[in-house]
Amino acid sequence: SPRFRLMPGIPDLIKELQKRDGIVLAIVTGNFEETAWLKLERGGIRTPFCFGAFGSDAEDRGRIVEIALERAARFLNAPPRLNHTYMIGDTTQDIEAAKRHGLKTIAVSTGPYSEEDLSPLKPDHILPDLSDKERFLKLLG
Repeated sequence: SPRFRLMPGIPDLIKELQKRDGIVLAIVTGNFEETAWLKLERGGIRTPFCFGAFGSDAEDRGRIVEIALERAARFLNAPPRLNHTYMIGDTTQDIEAAKRHGLKTIAVSTGPYSEEDLSPLKPDHILPDLSDKERFLKLLG
């Protein structure tokens, strides 16, 4: 896609998260698997992502999150601790699906939805983007 770009702050944030023990990065997206991995590759951020769940796995975003949790359990050899599992999303579907499964949510208004659009869903946090690395890291606790 000629419009492809990484959102502000993503490369630096991923580098920082990679340094921290106990953090596992996964991608949960409505994109087909091959497309998702190609996008991450193009952005130079593929390597840190251990696994994912994709639109090619299911159409329903809630089911995609469920598949991601199943894959996380296999990867970790234990169920993920939901109170320490975050979904970062820029759509109402992302936040709704994550909340249905008990995940912590960080909404970012980098996509088609504004902070005002995302706020009624009551995400745990709302950010304009991920460019403020320190602020984001504080949210993780």
